[in-house]
Amino acid sequence: MDKNICMDFIKETSYLSGKEIDPPELAEEFPPLPDIISEPVILPGFDHDDSLLGVISQRRSKRNFEDKSITLVQLSKLCWGTQGETGRIGQTVLRAVASAGNRHPLNTYILVNRIEELLPGLYFYDSCKNSIGPLRLGKLGDELAEACLGQKMVETCSAVFIWTAATARTTSRYRARGYRYIFLDAGHIGAQMQLLCVDLGLGSCNIAAFLDDKVGEFLGIKHKNEIPVYITVVGWPKN
Repeated sequence: MDKNICMDFIKETSYLSGKEIDPPELAEEFPPLPDIISEPVILPGFDHDDSLLGVISQRRSKRNFEDKSITLVQLSKLCWGTQGETGRIGQTVLRAVASAGNRHPLNTYILVNRIEELLPGLYFYDSCKNSIGPLRLGKLGDELAEACLGQKMVETCSAVFIWTAATARTTSRYRARGYRYIFLDAGHIGAQMQLLCVDLGLGSCNIAAFLDDKVGEFLGIKHKNEIPVYITVVGWPKN
């Protein structure tokens, strides 16, 4: 399988600055649902108050946030709960979120707007050390919001998680098919982040609409095999 096909797909589906983003004029035909061979079985109801089921039932995308800081402990829980080490089998590190072949191609960048004990700026999360380090400091929310097609919640939230994929971590084992797994991994981490936020009393919203080149510039990405794939805003939701 030609790896260039996958890179061409990423290039052709990227939102780029200076390039118009137009929806298709006609929706494609959806395939019909399969025909079942007997009457459907209605599944029984259940108690949503169970701790995990309760969290799942409360999951919502929140786009309006209070002008309030989250704590460093909350940030630690969000980082660990999406990429932290949870155990080992021999020399193999196990992490909190699933990843195809345990390759874990995703890198975590964090835009700090309002987090206690941290200066505003762009940080990088090192999952091996469970630490974050500054890449550049300053109020950068407006810059990233512009790269996210003007979505104001990027500025008004407390923190923004930006995930990039170091594609070779996965494609070195699975070749071109690894690109499928990379995007599945991004879905895993985004879903887990939203559930963590519910558990911590925070709100979140996942973002896939952004200008790929501008987000890459914002993060300072220089290697061709690192691409932005997913973004999540986090903060205290307005009632």
